[in-house]
Amino acid sequence: MKLTKVAKTAAEEIRNTLRTEISEQELEKITAIVAKAMEKSVKKVSKRNIEFCEQHKNPDTDIAHQIQRDIKRKQNLMIANLEGLR
Repeated sequence: MKLTKVAKTAAEEIRNTLRTEISEQELEKITAIVAKAMEKSVKKVSKRNIEFCEQHKNPDTDIAHQIQRDIKRKQNLMIANLEGLR
């Protein structure tokens, strides 16, 4: 599922929970807030994963480096997707 759709769905759930009329412009602002929170979470988790990999270096450090590169690449893709929401 695309992050855009996740943020939009979350914003719509918020609107339904509030049981008040919210304009499309306000819904877009809520979507942006959700997207920003998701981006922050992705960055934090990715950073934690990279630190974990770095702490567990051993003779197989090439594998750890590959995992680190893969995590960073996926993080960059997610961030680019989230920035596309704006």
